[in-house]
Amino acid sequence: MKRRKEAHDEKNPSTVSGSDLPVENVTWLDAIRYCNARSEKEGFEPAYTIEGQTGIWNRGADGYRLPTEAVTDPIGAETGTLRVYRGGGWNDFAKNMRSAYRATFAEDKGSFNIGIRLVRGIAGGSESVTSTGIQNVAGGNGKVLIAFFSWGGNTKGIAEEIQSQTGADLFEIELVNPYSNDYNTVLDEAQRDQNEQARPELANHVEEWLRTNGMIE
Repeated sequence: MKRRKEAHDEKNPSTVSGSDLPVENVTWLDAIRYCNARSEKEGFEPAYTIEGQTGIWNRGADGYRLPTEAVTDPIGAETGTLRVYRGGGWNDFAKNMRSAYRATFAEDKGSFNIGIRLVRGIAGGSESVTSTGIQNVAGGNGKVLIAFFSWGGNTKGIAEEIQSQTGADLFEIELVNPYSNDYNTVLDEAQRDQNEQARPELANHVEEWLRTNGMIE
């Protein structure tokens, strides 16, 4: 992200800087300003209208934005300055690295171990995402594949919801030796694998799935 921020003439908030180091200490407000700047540079409509410390998300814009929670309920509380972040950073415990982990942070505060991820809509348009549903834009044309790993079923449920809204194909990543079904045990197993930089053997592979379904030779 460092080169990206420099390209958009934005101040680097990092406490430790270098030509090959990532940007850190990025606040939520920094992140949405960066989304808008990158959108404008690449010719997309900015997703946010920023008024002081407030960011308003234009759901019909095709520009870059930060991922929301479930797209069927993206609005959240009407007031407040705390923002939700997902997962953990490089110095967290294994339990905090799960995709289901949530915590909060002030919108104008940054941290050395919290990064950002940008997304864009599958297709632009004037639609607004509301609790009544979302437009199916993919149409099941086989161009979108959702590959996911789910331990307790939460990620699988989200993947299936995305599939229902986009018509994408699903591929569930499975292990030769699955993790324990017991929560406390799996935390220990995950911490062990993290400490050992382990790469559990997969029981299936995306390439095999694509080949079986005639998508690659």
